[in-house]
Amino acid sequence: MKLNSNYAKLIKQKVVDLSDKGLVDDDLDDVFYKAVEQSTVLEELHLGWNRLTLGDRKLAAAIAKNKAIKVLDLYPNNIGLAGIKHLANVLKENNAIQELHLGSNNIGYEGAKCIANM
Repeated sequence: MKLNSNYAKLIKQKVVDLSDKGLVDDDLDDVFYKAVEQSTVLEELHLGWNRLTLGDRKLAAAIAKNKAIKVLDLYPNNIGLAGIKHLANVLKENNAIQELHLGSNNIGYEGAKCIANM
């Protein structure tokens, strides 16, 4: 399901819930990433119950620039070690996130260490 984002609508939302849409990384478009990185009101980003890997770094890069997000829900997806490393690097820069939901991903012990050591 290719996402067809509406920038004007996304940039104004406090909560974006794209849970359970069957999304893969390629389904998220550049308009979505731009809205996430530039929004000053987005507090909750729910992307759970999809098939995201974070392997392409685009979502992680957008989150790094957004200092308003407090809740990031990625439970469950297909995030593996590479994706979790990208996310861990972002979380070192972005301390606004207060809740991070990563359960039922494929991060393993090494991925858990990356998050714990950020």
